[in-house]
Amino acid sequence: MPTTARPETREALFRMISGYQLTQLLHVVAVLRIPDLLTLGPRSSDDLAAQTGANGDRLYRVLRALAAVGVFGELDGHRFTLAPISDLLRSDHPESLRPMAIFLGGASYRAWGELLYGVMSGETPAGKVFGMPGFDYLRKDTEAGEAFNATMSVISRRAVTSIVETYDFSHALSVVDVGGGQGILIAGILKANPHLHGILFDQPGVVGAAERTLEEAGVADRCDLVGGNFFGAVPSGGDVYILRSIIHDWDDMPATTILANCERAMAEDGRVLVIESVIDAGERSVAAKMLDVQMLAMTGGRERTVSEFEDLFAAAGLEVGRVIPVGVDGRIVEGMRG
Repeated sequence: MPTTARPETREALFRMISGYQLTQLLHVVAVLRIPDLLTLGPRSSDDLAAQTGANGDRLYRVLRALAAVGVFGELDGHRFTLAPISDLLRSDHPESLRPMAIFLGGASYRAWGELLYGVMSGETPAGKVFGMPGFDYLRKDTEAGEAFNATMSVISRRAVTSIVETYDFSHALSVVDVGGGQGILIAGILKANPHLHGILFDQPGVVGAAERTLEEAGVADRCDLVGGNFFGAVPSGGDVYILRSIIHDWDDMPATTILANCERAMAEDGRVLVIESVIDAGERSVAAKMLDVQMLAMTGGRERTVSEFEDLFAAAGLEVGRVIPVGVDGRIVEGMRG
């Protein structure tokens, strides 16, 4: 017979069950740019509703709920102020998490809503929700795609410092950032390593957005922008090929193709650096295991253990060298020719 649950156990489970509520509340205020509108000081919910086109009563109730958990401050007269948490949702904050709130509460949220379908069918939930693979949908829906790209940029900014401080690029003359998006990572690497020449490789419609990032970092003259498809081929002759948060987007067969293309393209003593979460044994790796389910829901990819990376690399003609901790829960999995 079940024992009586302790109050703190019930409370912990309740918070888990109702977690989606905060996701959606934060999504609403991020999309409406409420934190931006509060930058100059307290404003009433009616004032904010008039500026955003929202229903005044319902916006008040959303803001009141978020104030109750510390996202905003609430004053008399239905007025609200920024708090440290909501300050991070401002679009102009250097560490803004607004894009993440928009993407995870939008397209990603919809895919997670069909997680049971994915578990039962073996199919990718995003395919059922959007009628096409997740990445195809993000290319078709400009708004969702922009939120996704901005989210990746947020993650890249957090990762750059730890990567350039952890990995020694002194042995290399050239680095190729495969699937490098808006260029934040390669800009940071080139800035920290003045001897390096870079190539940013991504889809033709993506690489152009990196020009400003490279110029602001002062490295545009040392970085070529190349458009293409990493399932076909990648630029040849590089000493280091970086794949940050790329391989986990794909199941083993397409992931092997990407790695094999890097193996064929790299210099004789080149290296492939896969930078993403690695699942450790036991009850650790909470973030990696949650991200693994994110891949299940949205892309059909997966996070991997070191052993699974070794098998994946071997299938692509590579062998795993070092596995280097980077950041809070990331790893640099270094590959070389077998």
